[in-house]
Amino acid sequence: SYLPNEHGSWGFVLEPILLGLALAPSAPGLAGALAFLGFFLGYRPLALGLSDIRRGKRYPRTWPGVALGLTLSGAALLLLWFVWWPSVRHDAVPAILFYGACLTVYAATSENKAQRDLPRKLAGALAAAPTATLVAMANPSIDPGAAYALAGLILLRS
Repeated sequence: SYLPNEHGSWGFVLEPILLGLALAPSAPGLAGALAFLGFFLGYRPLALGLSDIRRGKRYPRTWPGVALGLTLSGAALLLLWFVWWPSVRHDAVPAILFYGACLTVYAATSENKAQRDLPRKLAGALAAAPTATLVAMANPSIDPGAAYALAGLILLRS
């Protein structure tokens, strides 16, 4: 299956998105939320397909997985670039950098066969925190301190 099989990962992704949208709703925030969800849903099929290719294997899932992962990630990038990014203020840069760093660590450690690898799991959990901030900061009326407080709430939950 292409759907993420770690049950806790759904909460780590959906809770911050819903929190950001509930406290600072906006159309660009919704676009950002859909983009973050698209990256989440696109990661597993793309990772499975690329893993097959790296090992020199071809299964019925390989190319559809790559295609699905690239499609979801591409759509997410378009949403971020054309809808979310123009609405986000410069004070969101620390959250963007933190989110990017967490995802980089997560992706870099994904080949580890130990599914409970601590750096990978921590990076995935910590990436949830700035998601709420980034969704909320697409609303021009939200105070940056309040938006960053959402990240603090998610960190405490994580």
